[in-house]
Amino acid sequence: MAGYTNALNFANAEIEEARAYLFGIQAVGEAGYDNLIIEGDRLQLIQKLRSSQPLDNFVGLLVQDIQAYTRRFSFLSWSYVKRSGNKVAHDMAHMQHFSLIRRFWVTDFPNSVSNLTSDDMYAHISSNII
Repeated sequence: MAGYTNALNFANAEIEEARAYLFGIQAVGEAGYDNLIIEGDRLQLIQKLRSSQPLDNFVGLLVQDIQAYTRRFSFLSWSYVKRSGNKVAHDMAHMQHFSLIRRFWVTDFPNSVSNLTSDDMYAHISSNII
């Protein structure tokens, strides 16, 4: 499943990444999926999401919302991937500038997403071999 939504105001990279996680997690839950693997290229945010220590700021509020929503899943895994292995997410983030609606794909993904998926998989495999 892949998707995007338009955000009117850009805060900073960590907040926008957290917003993207929350959007994706909610969409996956609404679609009825019960198992979830989340990959991201912001290690500090992944660490905050894995932690049980609350943060007293806006990112902390988003983290708490994400953690509360993810308790609904039977299986959840947070995984850090290097930016070189996260081209699909980068491409999807730039797609949203052309549309003011929420878009989701379960099959028949846009060509750019399908093509970059193999690049991301290759980067992930290569980084684990070296």
